[in-house]
Amino acid sequence: FFNHSANIALVNKFRKYFSIHQIDSVSQSCIDLLFRRHFIPMEVVDTKTLGILYSYTAQHLIEKEFTLKFGPCKNLFTLEVNEIELGQRKMQQLGLDPNKWFVTFHMREVARSGSLRGGDNVDPSTYVDGIMHIIELGGQVVRIGNSAMTPLEDLGIKHPKVIDYAMKEEGDAAQNLFWMAACRFLVGTGSGPVLIPNEF
Repeated sequence: FFNHSANIALVNKFRKYFSIHQIDSVSQSCIDLLFRRHFIPMEVVDTKTLGILYSYTAQHLIEKEFTLKFGPCKNLFTLEVNEIELGQRKMQQLGLDPNKWFVTFHMREVARSGSLRGGDNVDPSTYVDGIMHIIELGGQVVRIGNSAMTPLEDLGIKHPKVIDYAMKEEGDAAQNLFWMAACRFLVGTGSGPVLIPNEF
């Protein structure tokens, strides 16, 4: 993988299946220059029967077809006992109950810094009712992401069972992986985190 990974804890989970080698930034630049024209865009998948599909749509169709033909498949990854213990300890430190269920939110948006990212950005204010409904049902909420996102407090959400982890420790890859892998479900957008829960 290239020099930067969104979550090194997740990358390390793949070591169960194959060797992983980190590529330094100089090597990455050379590869980009030599092979850029040969790279296949990862955002779309060309299918024989359905044409070109957005990669997330294609993934869900593939999983559905696989399940129909072979039955439910085993999860690729599991959280180890120590990962669960550390994650639950962090829940307690943040005021959450590790024995109760929680939902993880990832609301990708245009960064407040003004830098633009392509893809499925959202207005986080449209998620407020959903977050509060989960609380009303007895659940807990954790929002992951980065500190360039709109703080939940700015959206009027200040509740002891809602943790805006994006504003706290965005660099904690292991804990971010726990939020994605151990949640009851994840509410996300067209961004990497939406793919993670299904693999655990």
